[in-house]
Amino acid sequence: MYSYYEKLFEYLQIPYDYHTYTNFILDNQLFYNKYSSLNKNLSIINTNKKYNKDSFTINHCETSESIAFSISINPSLYILLFLLKKENYIFIETLDTNNNLPNHTAFLFEKTLEFINSDLENEYNLRNIQIRDTLKYKNNIIPNILKDSTNVISLCNIFMFEKGDTLYGEYGFIPIDNKMNITYEMNKKIINLIKIKHTKIKEYLLEYNQNILKISTVNYIIRKYKDSTIKDFFNYFIKKYDPEYKIFGYIFKRLMKDIGIEDLSNIIYSKILY
Repeated sequence: MYSYYEKLFEYLQIPYDYHTYTNFILDNQLFYNKYSSLNKNLSIINTNKKYNKDSFTINHCETSESIAFSISINPSLYILLFLLKKENYIFIETLDTNNNLPNHTAFLFEKTLEFINSDLENEYNLRNIQIRDTLKYKNNIIPNILKDSTNVISLCNIFMFEKGDTLYGEYGFIPIDNKMNITYEMNKKIINLIKIKHTKIKEYLLEYNQNILKISTVNYIIRKYKDSTIKDFFNYFIKKYDPEYKIFGYIFKRLMKDIGIEDLSNIIYSKILY
């Protein structure tokens, strides 16, 4: 199976790194076994169709059963589309080999959905889009020097705190599992309702970040935003004080435990097309 995907990624013009892509496939082995079994010999019937998009690059590899696409805006960030013709759906994965900022990923995801809508949905009678949420952002703080601190943050959690929803939820995607969907809806309610004055954010900022933010700055921020929701607070705070998510990496896990937010990264989200 791995040799199959090594060859496929070559067609899609994705630089192949064995360790990165082995883990990528193993994390969702059920789907990738199924996809490769449909195209055992990778018998290509079309590599010439061109998709001309000004802001990003698309490569594709088509067989009688499926089409795989790679969409990129730089040599380290790719969104992969696996279109199963007979099942009328697309499965989306994202590969980030160089720690791109979350807004870069959000831009590419938006453009990918535009491409699906304009070029693929009607032509292939698509009824469903699924995406696996595996994206992470890594900043350069030293991990685990303080309780619950981390320098590897799921984009699922970044967007939930900063936008009040996941990246995919903003476009109508919900967890495919019903139990996870209930948790997802509860996460959104919590993050959009709880006020800063009812959390321990001030305590955590003072405890973890005296070397990054002055005490007077923390006091000013909390005083100004005490009646704001968690979402509105982090939307402001990250843009103004923490664009590389260094402080966020220190505090978000503890805050999640306090307010009852559950981590919904590494699950599959789905959107029904009508």
